[in-house]
Amino acid sequence: GQRWRLIMNNNQELTFAKQLAEEAGKLTLQGHGQCDRIAKDSEDGYDIATKFDHKSEQLVKDRIREEFNDPVLGEEEGLIGSVDVAHERLWVVDPVDGTFNYQHGLPLYGVSIAFCQQYVPICGAIVLPALGLRFYASQGNGAYLDKNNGEPPAKLTVDPETSMEKIIIGMEGNSLQDLVNAYFECGIPRRSLRVLMCAVACLGFIASGKMNVWMHSALNVWDCAAGDILIREAGGPACVDAQQTPIFPTYLRNKLQENDTKKFPFAAASDEALLTTPVEQLWQSAGIASK
Repeated sequence: GQRWRLIMNNNQELTFAKQLAEEAGKLTLQGHGQCDRIAKDSEDGYDIATKFDHKSEQLVKDRIREEFNDPVLGEEEGLIGSVDVAHERLWVVDPVDGTFNYQHGLPLYGVSIAFCQQYVPICGAIVLPALGLRFYASQGNGAYLDKNNGEPPAKLTVDPETSMEKIIIGMEGNSLQDLVNAYFECGIPRRSLRVLMCAVACLGFIASGKMNVWMHSALNVWDCAAGDILIREAGGPACVDAQQTPIFPTYLRNKLQENDTKKFPFAAASDEALLTTPVEQLWQSAGIASK
């Protein structure tokens, strides 16, 4: 629609990603807080899905295949398309992130769509349908937030704050207890801690200056592909694992070329310095860096 008209360089993939994320977001609103969860076959029993996860992913994949005929990697059904082509053109989608929030009717859930080349996100969009927020970015053109309130999209900049007294830190994952214990062992003020249970929302909040650090003990590439380009274009560092290795291209390439299904420790930050203090300290204190 007109609202999504670009204020940056023309970018066919970005325009498409934004429109598609909005369309999928509207679909998910039909089931928000009104659908049963479906258990997923995961080692830790941590993952769930709903029929709207599958409906949303099917819609997204169908639209991408119709428009571009590119490979698509999604949470529910894996890779559709050629692994060889995926090196040059690949869409990475999370149809509903924050499914437990979604299933309970909480507003913190989102749709994430990223377009990657050489296993690195170069544009992407995150929509938080229940909050009416649309984040988007493309390489070299900045990151923006559209609040769907009639105002022009706002250019995003990460928060430059690095003081432990003033930053907001989010944590998630199946080793959350270890991370929270580490958090208090490191003496970080307890008012800074958030457990919001939605990766794409937290990454959007970092890009828009509302949060400073978000850590997850076992994440997947579809949870963070759009968030990575958002944060980088808002002036933050690339998302990394517990060894400070950038998530992209390494983990996306490994997943596709080596069929690596393992999740990875993940950290995003608004400032490079925060990846050392407190992120590196927290990994070490939680015993996660060595896993």
